[in-house]
Amino acid sequence: MRADAYRNHERILVATRQLLEEKGFLTQMDDVAERAGVGVGTLYRHFATKDALFGELVKQTFEGFQVGMQAALDQARAGRDPFEALSDALVRNSELAAADRGVQDALLAANSQMIAVAQPTIDELLELTSEVIELARAAGSIRADAHVGDIPMIMAGVSSTQNPLIASYHPEGWRRHLQIAIDGLRPLNR
Repeated sequence: MRADAYRNHERILVATRQLLEEKGFLTQMDDVAERAGVGVGTLYRHFATKDALFGELVKQTFEGFQVGMQAALDQARAGRDPFEALSDALVRNSELAAADRGVQDALLAANSQMIAVAQPTIDELLELTSEVIELARAAGSIRADAHVGDIPMIMAGVSSTQNPLIASYHPEGWRRHLQIAIDGLRPLNR
């Protein structure tokens, strides 16, 4: 990508994040172009549809989650208790989600076209997560029936408790929700 095209691409993504924070899913492509300081044609050359644009943000969010899970896997392979490494990754990734309200809304409202943009990244994240769970299972530090599919459900639950309405009753309630979910992954005989 040429330098000017790259700058436009990044400005579009920054503008979209800002607008999602302010307007949520009501954000329109014209709003993005105006905020990014690019023409509508330039916006559509980078992202043919709103779903493609929002899908890129979902993908970037999952790339951020991958960093945390890769760190957990690296730590577990280096001898750290895999369950504790997984727990730390879940907290870190939940903190990332809490800090980005707009993308959080996009994740909750993601449709099949948006997910398709992010699917390879999601698959890689699930593979990393599965490896950490297998190491934890081998160490006996996670319940025997734990499954990689449990993690997206936990994260979706945490994300829903980060919703402003829920947070107005308990601003850090998502942390409690996450801790309860993490405790539910511990071996049943502990």
